[in-house]
Amino acid sequence: VVLWGVLLPATLRSGSSAAIDAMLSASSFAQHLVNTILLMLDFAVNHMLVDTSTLVLVVCWNVAYVLFEWVAHSMSAKWTYFFLSLNGFTWAWYAALAAVGVGAHALACLASRWKARRLAVAPPPGPGPAARASVALPL
Repeated sequence: VVLWGVLLPATLRSGSSAAIDAMLSASSFAQHLVNTILLMLDFAVNHMLVDTSTLVLVVCWNVAYVLFEWVAHSMSAKWTYFFLSLNGFTWAWYAALAAVGVGAHALACLASRWKARRLAVAPPPGPGPAARASVALPL
């Protein structure tokens, strides 16, 4: 969401060919698109559920990310993303970043509720007791 909705349009508006090439590079796709797909796949195939009590972890992750970016900026004098720079509208960008995290957590909680209902109806994985009884074990 952030990559395609915020970063790419801002980079295209800047007109910097080096920044556009970096944004559309293979490493950028690996960092953003492939990571998102793998996280969704992991959520889909495991039996773990997301609970609303884990919202604290989402908020802590956002705070840790911002602190990491501040430390990285102090060492390199360069911001990873333009919206993290400390200017007049920084608070709005940080609030939007937190809102995206909370929104994603809410979607994960809804998906977990659906998944919990689905898991309760589906039979457990693996063969049933009748199939296990007919399997001959080697001696």
